[in-house]
Amino acid sequence: MEPLILTRKALTVVGLKYRGQNRQGEVRQLWRRFALRAAEIGQQVSGGSYGVMGGYEQPCGGMGNYDPSYGEFDYLAGVEVDSVANMPAGMESWEIPEQQYAVFVFPFRDMRQNCRYIYQEWLPASEYQLAEAPELEFYPATFDPDDQNSEMFLYLPIKPR
Repeated sequence: MEPLILTRKALTVVGLKYRGQNRQGEVRQLWRRFALRAAEIGQQVSGGSYGVMGGYEQPCGGMGNYDPSYGEFDYLAGVEVDSVANMPAGMESWEIPEQQYAVFVFPFRDMRQNCRYIYQEWLPASEYQLAEAPELEFYPATFDPDDQNSEMFLYLPIKPR
């Protein structure tokens, strides 16, 4: 599995945030709550949604503002917007700076095994290292979380070694 290397322009994501350890599928529950409220968000840019993890302590899931002493992290389920004016109550916005990414595309069902491959095999053997920037999951508008064959995109923040 070879990624596409690209520079992603800066973006703003508005959505619902989770903080915790995700021991009982809380991130999946967050996505369900977000799906019920996504239409409230104005100024949406694309037809897909983003899972945003802002840190770089652990691979693929559970990284934003990671606290190793408690195993907690921040995760935002949201959509890209071109304005945060009139943001719905209970939601927040995260600014994602322009960044170079290695973009991997794979079926949702393969997320765990591909994350292991990406961090344990591909990254160490590549000419890149992990950048201190948000990791992004992108789910196109055609994505169906109940269809394990639905494709997702993982944007791994990178920089040259």
